Amino acid sequence: MEAVLNFQPVIDLTEEQFFDFCQLNRDVRIERNAKGEVLVMPPTGGATGARNAEITMQLRLWAKYRRQIPVAVRENLNALSADPPWPEFVLNLSEIW
Repeated sequence: MEAVLNFQPVIDLTEEQFFDFCQLNRDVRIERNAKGEVLVMPPTGGATGARNAEITMQLRLWAKYRRQIPVAVRENLNALSADPPWPEFVLNLSEIW
């Protein structure tokens, strides 16, 4: 879970000051939300990295077998198949959506 730092109304960071703050703390993942709160995110760790690698691998394999098929925009799908080139392959998207 992230830590929320609220500098306002004591300090009102401009975009440039926030950028400089992030540059001084490059080892920490820092974000700012619409309310101006600064969020310090924890490191992702091994489980998240492994999950992201798995998703990336599946997407690359799926794209490899769809080179001859025109691009199509689809939203909120649970799965994509590579048919007709490779009908057995299905890219599971349920973890993403």
